[in-house]
Amino acid sequence: MGSAAPPVVTAAPTDARVTGPDETFMLVEALAGVETPIQMGWVFATDPGEQAVARIHARLAAGPVHRAIATTRVPFARHRWVAAGPPEPMRADVAAVAPERISRWFADHLDSTSVRPTRGRSWHVATAPTTDGGRVVSVLASHVVCDGSGLRRALLADAMPVGAGSLRGGVADDLRDAGGQLVAALRAVARLAASAVTGLRSRRDGVPDGPAVVDLGRPSPARPLPRPTSPDPDPPVRHLLVTLDADALAARAAEHGGTVNTLFCALIGGIAQRAGIPDDDTTAICIAVNRRAGDDDARANASGGVWIRTRGGLDGPVDLTGMRSQTRRALAEYAERGAEMSADNVQPVVRLLPSRAVLALTALIPSPHTTVSNLGAVEPDLLRMGGQTAHVQFTRAAVRGMSADDRRRRCRPGLLAWLTHHGDTATMAVCGVDPDRFGAPEVLRDLVEAQLDAWDLPHAVL
Repeated sequence: MGSAAPPVVTAAPTDARVTGPDETFMLVEALAGVETPIQMGWVFATDPGEQAVARIHARLAAGPVHRAIATTRVPFARHRWVAAGPPEPMRADVAAVAPERISRWFADHLDSTSVRPTRGRSWHVATAPTTDGGRVVSVLASHVVCDGSGLRRALLADAMPVGAGSLRGGVADDLRDAGGQLVAALRAVARLAASAVTGLRSRRDGVPDGPAVVDLGRPSPARPLPRPTSPDPDPPVRHLLVTLDADALAARAAEHGGTVNTLFCALIGGIAQRAGIPDDDTTAICIAVNRRAGDDDARANASGGVWIRTRGGLDGPVDLTGMRSQTRRALAEYAERGAEMSADNVQPVVRLLPSRAVLALTALIPSPHTTVSNLGAVEPDLLRMGGQTAHVQFTRAAVRGMSADDRRRRCRPGLLAWLTHHGDTATMAVCGVDPDRFGAPEVLRDLVEAQLDAWDLPHAVL
């Protein structure tokens, strides 16, 4: 990522209506006031220089994440993507960050910086030197404009100028779009009705509702002892960054009949159990899936997910073959039927509903106990800046703008995690959203370290 900065472009995006998953995240912001920023972070042992980070800033200003949303006043019409104004300046801290404060520095940038396309800012870059001669770099982007893979693409592209768009604009075009959305809503209702009939027939014929439960053959952990509570009545979302030996991770997975992805699911499922998130001996784990069709698929958000369910304890080593098989079946089914299973199918209906009805309906949607995202190997070019290679690189997301009480009522699951691989290191980012189970600052770290120790995985907390 050290090439010369591409020129800044100011054209509007080609796909000029906000739709698909982008619209889903925008609705969450609009209806509940919740931001969902994505953060990518780098830690360099040797300073690549502030100018190398400035080139990253210029690259983002020239690409598809540099856009904003203009809302329409015509009922049912979709909002528009428009060119963003001049980019926010890069935040270049002068004060050096001590090694023991690096994780806090990243969390501060994530917690304190708003990225909302409806208010004109979709991304932000911050950097600081470290006291041991290195540098930390943080990039935030709103989930409305990209998912983790989309942000990677934007950072790696030499230049990704966005096209001029095809909308003529104005009220007449908004009216045409509103009419099209009414037709789309009728089609969506028909699809939902057909799906409901299929579900009723399956239940009548005794077909299991949802994924089969994998029996682990290990007792579930005892209900956790009461955890320390936070002195803050409104504790923040808790974050933790952990580095692991990539070879040890792969070896432990193979030793127990699984893959790194299966072991990652088991680790995070076990942390959820240790925290007392499942209320019985069944743990539901959602695995994020990249739905991009290939390198030419330039959608900002193209993520989906599959569920697996386990019965028994994940708080220590278990045979992972059942989880591995269940994951393969779920992924194969999703590859075949993902389009009809997508939440995009109900969006045309959601657009017609009042805000209170949408929020009430979302509370009824079943949610997993935890969600995991294995982002795989980090491209070598994504690790490098200014001729230097980062020894830690991570991607994670968060929720902003929700009080502890709001998170109790609306924010599920209560535990999220991401995994990246780079060289001989894997970096795991864990997010504890539930204020009752992760309210005190030390709880998340204690649970994560206990789980990694139980599986005999060497690690270091950043």
